[in-house]
Amino acid sequence: QGMKLVTCDRDYKDINLGDIPVEYIENDFIGREEVFPIEISRGCIFHCHFCSFAHLGKKPGTYIRPKECIKKDIVDRYQKYNTTKFLFVDDTFNDSIEKMQIIKDIRDETGIPFEFWSYARLDLLRAKPEMVDMIDQIGWTSFSFGVETFNKSSGSAVGKGANPEKLKEFLINLRNRFPTHQFHVNLILGLPEDTEESILET
Repeated sequence: QGMKLVTCDRDYKDINLGDIPVEYIENDFIGREEVFPIEISRGCIFHCHFCSFAHLGKKPGTYIRPKECIKKDIVDRYQKYNTTKFLFVDDTFNDSIEKMQIIKDIRDETGIPFEFWSYARLDLLRAKPEMVDMIDQIGWTSFSFGVETFNKSSGSAVGKGANPEKLKEFLINLRNRFPTHQFHVNLILGLPEDTEESILET
């Protein structure tokens, strides 16, 4: 009673935050070599049926932060805190090769040997060998893949129609090519078409 529920997506107008830098102060208790989050872009170009995220279906190549703003954040963290490790905050980092090229340019221009983690689509990586070739060039050392299921029927039911066997084969090839990198595969149990038998088979 007397409380108001505020929904940001509805109650506030769109504001471009892409060129607003994030700064840390002494009271944030930041340690040396801290792992910092860096926002790369916002929104998702996909429409997975299980997702209720409010910013689905953006056009490819949109809502990406300007290169110089991302670069400024990375250089600031490196100079002030001696960090070379980051979490790239992005719904799907590899939804365009443009973002990967931005990070490569920043790494080349600054000479900072930074590494980062991010979410990624395994099927996109498999479909675009040029992205795989850039992995080491941009310092991408840790991945979270939203595979969701290796059940073909379940994948098709929720908008993830990639061939499971080809994804498994590609994942093994990635492991062999990048033996020191970290790969995390996120799966959802109980999707449509899932049964105990089909889960055990995969």
